[in-house]
Amino acid sequence: MRTKLLNPYFKKISDEHNISGKPASYGSIAIKVLFFLLLTGAGVCAYVFNVVPEEYINYALIGAGVITMITSLINFFNPKGTPIFGSLFCIAEGFLVGWLCQVYSVFYYGVVPIAIGVTFVVILVMLFLYATRIIKVGQRFRAVVSTLFLTSFILYGLVFVSSFFTNAITSLVWGNSGFGIAISAGALLLAALNLVVDYDNIAQCVKNKYSNRYEWSLAFGLVMTIILIFIRVLRLLSKIMSKGND
Repeated sequence: MRTKLLNPYFKKISDEHNISGKPASYGSIAIKVLFFLLLTGAGVCAYVFNVVPEEYINYALIGAGVITMITSLINFFNPKGTPIFGSLFCIAEGFLVGWLCQVYSVFYYGVVPIAIGVTFVVILVMLFLYATRIIKVGQRFRAVVSTLFLTSFILYGLVFVSSFFTNAITSLVWGNSGFGIAISAGALLLAALNLVVDYDNIAQCVKNKYSNRYEWSLAFGLVMTIILIFIRVLRLLSKIMSKGND
């Protein structure tokens, strides 16, 4: 019996039960993950090195945001288009990440390279914990992580809405207080646990010999989680640095 995959991009693969053609492999998925990461890096460089003229930068950021939303939806409903639309997503998302990195760098010197290093460590640690089965991914684990992950996004949305009426909640959540740091640490831990689920999703797809036509979707889903982890590491480090400067 096949394991259900709870990451939206991976769950669609499980539901379709397509095992025709050459089966997916770890090596091929890893190459595609690297490809998407390189495209994300290209997007970052496009912002950092001012590829877009300064007078058009705000329009470019808005456009990049729109592209990420549209392409992520297309990738979900049409996995066959992931090689193209996943690539567009990564470039646009990289552009946004480049802007975010520059903003944080202005206020917290050295935070970006530290965040990159921490993200790399998180990836390796969670891979080790999964490979050694210190963390075992079962249906209950998947359900809990999936529920908490969705709940966190809903809560972040509610906090954002509340910012239009009062700053009390946003200051508490986004600030550098002990509670704010704990919230960011919890969000990072949750993203890291989701990474373990992604590892297992890929392992299940390879084990069950799903078609290699889905390797792009597998790689794309994993890269999305890695980008999220980097952003949450960046936020956590900025709060810690800000707390140290008080």
